[in-house]
Amino acid sequence: MLIDAIREASLNVYPYIKIGSKEEPFESFTSRNYSVNWKFWETYSIFSYTSVINKDGKEYEIIRVDKLLYNDIKNHWPEFYENLNKWNEKIKVVGVESTEITNAIIENIYKQLDESNIKAINSPTEYIDKNQKSLQRHALAVYNFVMNTNINEWPNLYSNIGSSEITEPVKKIAENVKREKSAELKKFYGNVKPFLDTAEGLINDLKKLIYDESIKNNCEYIK
Repeated sequence: MLIDAIREASLNVYPYIKIGSKEEPFESFTSRNYSVNWKFWETYSIFSYTSVINKDGKEYEIIRVDKLLYNDIKNHWPEFYENLNKWNEKIKVVGVESTEITNAIIENIYKQLDESNIKAINSPTEYIDKNQKSLQRHALAVYNFVMNTNINEWPNLYSNIGSSEITEPVKKIAENVKREKSAELKKFYGNVKPFLDTAEGLINDLKKLIYDESIKNNCEYIK
């Protein structure tokens, strides 16, 4: 449960982590109108996580991170609890910052695509229609190059832009975006990326504690 909560928080902070797992453009690239949902981040934490479980085919149970058990972690794994708590307290700030950064980058990508003349994906004799899905796919490809996303994470789209007539202009736009949005990228790698890396570390630490199966000090919640 706690591992799932950490993962969901990471995805909310930076929903492009698994950007290459979808063949179609990521939904955030289907619109140019972006805004920060301030109310969402005002109250968000790993306690916001909920999971619905089908118990017997008829009834459903909503499961959340139990605050009582969460706070009990410090009695058994104080160092892990301290690291997790510090990370959880940063979610709201980093979430807003990440949204502002990525929105600025995506806006710049569309601006440069509007000013470009790139061949359409899967239609080498045609140029992209600025109002169609082709544009969104180009924007996603540019974004992946800007953020240095591992090609293994977006193999379908990468193979579609395999033609040098498409790849080279896309890479050129990505380099332009990197130059124009260098301040935003610096913030991302200085604040957001370390936050996401810490999340992965916390998940790995928690897995080790689970596999260890030994609880330090007596626990009143386990009989």
